[in-house]
Amino acid sequence: MPFHNYYRCARCNHHWSDVWTTQGDDDCPACGARHMSPYKSEDVVDTGRAKKIAELNDAFRNTLSGGEIFVTPGVHDLPPMVVAAAIQQMAEFNNFTPDNDPYGEHDFGSFDLCNRKFYFKIDYYGKTCDVGSEDPADPAKTNRVLTLMLASEY
Repeated sequence: MPFHNYYRCARCNHHWSDVWTTQGDDDCPACGARHMSPYKSEDVVDTGRAKKIAELNDAFRNTLSGGEIFVTPGVHDLPPMVVAAAIQQMAEFNNFTPDNDPYGEHDFGSFDLCNRKFYFKIDYYGKTCDVGSEDPADPAKTNRVLTLMLASEY
């Protein structure tokens, strides 16, 4: 994933930014001072790829098909009606914001139900589930695993 790096020259105080594949040093474009380290770096999100991953995650969460679903012991021990309502709220969740979804993948959410806070998280594994997926945007290479938990279990 590329990085948007922000720099400030130690020699001339010039500010600039650049996108690199690393959080590496750059040379000042104003005075030529070498090896200025970034003072801040941010991930650059590929919005097309993130949108594809979000669509796959939404389809999985909405249909409960196309991956594996786990509930934690705390959720499992709740009354069946509460578990069913929590699964329904999770499936219908659409309150994604930059705060809870910074990469735009719709892979995490939280909601309140019966005076309890619930979290859900989607993780990406290879088809054999022994390593992470090399490409979560490719369903042929990815097994989605959704975990529904109580916030207190996190």
